[in-house]
Amino acid sequence: MSEEELLGKRVRVLTLLDAYGPLLSPAQDKALTGYYRYDLSLAEMAEEEGVSRAGVYDAIKKGIAKLEGFEAKLGLVAFKGKVAKMLDEAKAEPDPNKKERIYERLRKEIEHGI
Repeated sequence: MSEEELLGKRVRVLTLLDAYGPLLSPAQDKALTGYYRYDLSLAEMAEEEGVSRAGVYDAIKKGIAKLEGFEAKLGLVAFKGKVAKMLDEAKAEPDPNKKERIYERLRKEIEHGI
């Protein structure tokens, strides 16, 4: 995996963790937070928790799968991205009439998305 792909995966997991972290088990949340937010190694986390590295690795893998499952069902991260893109589009639009139409689409998107 390239550095760019690794960084993309890290950003993806952190974004999902921000959105759905409270829905994880405490062990999964702690493992993902330690590994992705604080850049701790599996060995460091295993030693701190008194478990094996394989146990930490398993908690991370299962946690990521849960986060992806939540996103597949709820789509909060995708929705947030769509809304942010529409806001950027509206900010950049110089024509007030087009800007108003973008804001109207955004309003409808928010009403239907929630």
